[in-house]
Amino acid sequence: MQEYTFKKSYEFFEKAKTVVPNGITGPRTPLFHAYGSVPVFLEGGKGAHITDVDGNEYVDYMCAFGAVALGYGHPKVEEAYRKQVEKGNCMPMPSLRWVELAEALVELAPGMSWVIYGKNGSDVTTYATQVARVQTGRKGIVIAEHAYHGLHHWCMENRNGMLEESRAYVYKFNFNDLKDLDRILTEHKGEIAGIMLTPYQHLVMKDQIMPAPGFYEGVRKLCDRDGIVLMMDDIRCGFRINLHGSHLHFGADPDLICFGKALGNGYPISTCLGKPSLKEAASKVYFSATHFYSAGPMAAALAVLKIMKEEGAVERMTDLGTRLGQGLEARAEAIGLKIRYTGFPSMPYMIIEGDTDLSRNRYFCGEMAKRGVFFHPHHNMFVSAALTEKDLQKTLDTAEVCLKLTKQNFS
Repeated sequence: MQEYTFKKSYEFFEKAKTVVPNGITGPRTPLFHAYGSVPVFLEGGKGAHITDVDGNEYVDYMCAFGAVALGYGHPKVEEAYRKQVEKGNCMPMPSLRWVELAEALVELAPGMSWVIYGKNGSDVTTYATQVARVQTGRKGIVIAEHAYHGLHHWCMENRNGMLEESRAYVYKFNFNDLKDLDRILTEHKGEIAGIMLTPYQHLVMKDQIMPAPGFYEGVRKLCDRDGIVLMMDDIRCGFRINLHGSHLHFGADPDLICFGKALGNGYPISTCLGKPSLKEAASKVYFSATHFYSAGPMAAALAVLKIMKEEGAVERMTDLGTRLGQGLEARAEAIGLKIRYTGFPSMPYMIIEGDTDLSRNRYFCGEMAKRGVFFHPHHNMFVSAALTEKDLQKTLDTAEVCLKLTKQNFS
């Protein structure tokens, strides 16, 4: 098997660094991956595959960091988007897709009765905290330690350029620890507007943490006791665990749900859904931006929801992710390695046992990339419904080779 090279990618990365701070911002930089052993710039994507600027093709397990669930360039999604933008996309008023998608979403998510639209997860998670504050007349927001809810100042852990005052009323507790949560609510009794949680804790560079039995039931009781709004950040998990909302899989009962990423299958759209009791508060929050009203992504989202339901995409991704994990574990065990495969099967994280600094993970993922499979050593991965049996087999065969190399290199 001839190994890929990335000459053009890294030449352009050097050029990028002269005109963009750090070359590429955020976690998509190769510095957050296996530098030198992975592509930097891509040329295209189709189905479950991506192609880089050096002409190398990969079976992709990042799906644009979760934004693509049905596969790149899904024909029915592309057709819906194209037909709409030929009529109009960004206009002074919204199109009828504004109403149609809202109706589809509230029909999809039990108990929700209204919708607003944004572009990014950060837009709607921040909006949800505003609704909670208007509803309760309080300031405090509680989140889990190390949770990621977007790049806005109230929730970012990287504080460069941000005022500490912007998170003066944000409190953190240990996920799954109801006693720790109750401690915060007691210390700030009458001050907490809302609690925001992800369906499970999808951390970076760490094993993923599932909610303990009874955790969400306990959170709901505490919210009801103290009149607190429960917000579910379903941006990353949404439409990958349960088509009607990931909270249903885990027994949660949120008042507000934030969706994004997979909703547009690559087109920028996010949304916040709420229970009827919060509609009046929501109507008082100013929430507007030029592209929030764009019709094309809404048409794409309508197609996504229809396709997911008709084709059983969530079930397919779960099955593929389960078999991927089983195959990786079996191949690792056969050569005397042990891996941990955590998170929900459709968006798992893999780590090699004993890899305290993730150097083994980086080496393994770099070797995989050089052979045409795109994994990530630090971030949870994503399984696409477009993945084929041939893709899965190639992935496992390649993993067997790369796990052996990893063992040899670190023995």
